[in-house]
Amino acid sequence: MSVNRSAALLAGLFIVPNAWAEERDEAAVVVTATRFQQPRQHLPLGAIVITARQIQEGAISSVQEALSKLGGVDIRNNSGSPNPQLDLRGFGAAGDQNTLVLLDGQRISENEQTTAQLSAIPLDAIERIEILPGSGAVLYGSGATGGTINIITKKPRARQREATLGLMLGSYDTRRLDAGITLAGDRLGLSLNANDTDTDNYRVNNHLSEQNVEGDLRFLLDRGELYSKFGAARQRLGLPGSLSEAQIAEDRRQASNPDDHSATDSGHLNFGGRAELGSGELAADLGYRSRESDAQFVSFASVTRTEAEIWSFTPRIKLPYRVAGVDSQLVIGADWFDWQYRRRIDADFFTSDVTADQRDTALYFQNVTQLGPGTRLSAGARSQRTRIEQAENAFPQAPQDQTTPLNAFDLGLRQGLGGDFSLFAKWGQSFRVANVDDNGFTADGGLLQPQRSHDSQAGVEWTAPSARARLTVFESRINNEIHFIAIPGTNFFNGFNTNLPPTRHRGVEVDGGWQILPALNLSASYRYTDARFREGEFFGVDIAGNEVPLVPHHRASLNAAWQIAGDLVLTGSARYVGPQRYDNDQTNTFPLMPSYLPVDLKLVQRLGDWRLSAQVDNLFDDEYYSYAIRNNAGTSFNAYPEAERRFFVAAQYTFR
Repeated sequence: MSVNRSAALLAGLFIVPNAWAEERDEAAVVVTATRFQQPRQHLPLGAIVITARQIQEGAISSVQEALSKLGGVDIRNNSGSPNPQLDLRGFGAAGDQNTLVLLDGQRISENEQTTAQLSAIPLDAIERIEILPGSGAVLYGSGATGGTINIITKKPRARQREATLGLMLGSYDTRRLDAGITLAGDRLGLSLNANDTDTDNYRVNNHLSEQNVEGDLRFLLDRGELYSKFGAARQRLGLPGSLSEAQIAEDRRQASNPDDHSATDSGHLNFGGRAELGSGELAADLGYRSRESDAQFVSFASVTRTEAEIWSFTPRIKLPYRVAGVDSQLVIGADWFDWQYRRRIDADFFTSDVTADQRDTALYFQNVTQLGPGTRLSAGARSQRTRIEQAENAFPQAPQDQTTPLNAFDLGLRQGLGGDFSLFAKWGQSFRVANVDDNGFTADGGLLQPQRSHDSQAGVEWTAPSARARLTVFESRINNEIHFIAIPGTNFFNGFNTNLPPTRHRGVEVDGGWQILPALNLSASYRYTDARFREGEFFGVDIAGNEVPLVPHHRASLNAAWQIAGDLVLTGSARYVGPQRYDNDQTNTFPLMPSYLPVDLKLVQRLGDWRLSAQVDNLFDDEYYSYAIRNNAGTSFNAYPEAERRFFVAAQYTFR
């Protein structure tokens, strides 16, 4: 099916209000992206919430699909990994480093140019996903300019006793076994979810074998709780490499690197608790994560070994108070992170051994004041100190040591207008610290300057019993944006990381949902994003006003859920991603990357304790790619082709 035909299909369906599907009971949804649970309607700015039921019944096979189809997050496959790059609000190749990903409030975004390991989280372990576009810098620090994604896993409920067992089979010899169990008494409970995935995937030499487990052990107190969240993951993956334009035309499933592969083992452990203090609340988490990976690049005659350990301690307190008849809530917290890293590259022509240590210490506060029945004012600030020590032995440079003070702040207002309408606005400052890969290859061998951004957004929200719609406009004006620049005419080490000339990211977001009939729910989102260089040169070429590569102007998604009869539900998803500049085309002289619009369908039937489903992805068999890079000569490109039409069937049984 052509993109034009798919676009016509989407346009025909888009006559419904641009909307966001969510639970009907709005008051029941709580958001922890404020670092404490509270009703969603108390937030000065709205959050996008993806529920477990939406994931189960939607055409969703992975966390990244839930983010893309239901959350409006741009994703792109730039490695063949099951963990694609995420991008909120148009940062292109640096999207991952400007989109903060949390697991139960704990950072899982890496301090290197590696994507968050979303595939390590079993879908059945997820309670909900919270997305706050353009928010999170005050509460979480670096890398939240585009926004924050918080994945909340399930916890055992009192006296809950059940187990699940499921099997999914599909195209490309795909097999996934899912299992879960929850055992809970009045105070003590344990929840475990695990999966085992094996698939050849679409490309040659892209075989994936992955085993994951997530758990939650919880003890309820009279006025609080203690808990331990833990998980482990094992991944073995073939790395097919990108294909040239000619190779795609010849055989889009072939591998340019038929022998490259990687192995990754990771785990995390978090001890935490919360206690009610009168009307206030005290909480703290002590966390540990580790990751070891080995990647063999036969195409470059090299082996890369990486080890990382991350310790964190995050105490915080919530203090409601009342002054002069005005109710307020103050959150005060501290963050301590210690990240230790080692990467060794053994190649035929050189050996590189990088060691790095990054320590972050921060204090923050966020205050929300109820000025009137429909008026909420929020203000917050963060003061952070980051120390980076880094050494590398392959090139003649002294060890680097940099200590940087960093600050973030925000000021937000939400004003009810009556008639189910409300206005909101927010202005603030965010930052991003250069990671070890950013600093590993710089033009002068020195450490990069922190990226700083002034961010603003405003909008209007409408809420009714069966519908919701929200329109947001935003802008980020960034200095020292961190980016990789390719050098024309080079091969292996083909560029350097640098602080870019000033950039500007602005756009419009429309989200909402409509329960059009008791049995039919529609949701949709639209994103217009314009990211440009405000000034500067690229290898002697003036790029002021040029578009930032890999940022499509237009993205849209449409989701529908139709309860055909009883417990038989048909869901569909269509995603449109418009034309965009190829990576490495800062001069804007290369043709645009083609748009694409995959359409997915899923049929779910519940029969007692059984849940049966059949799914087809890329229904119209479109041939497309979500990531591509222009070659240095500007004559062609390389890309990672996405899968064509594929089918899946699944069955799950719940033991009660």
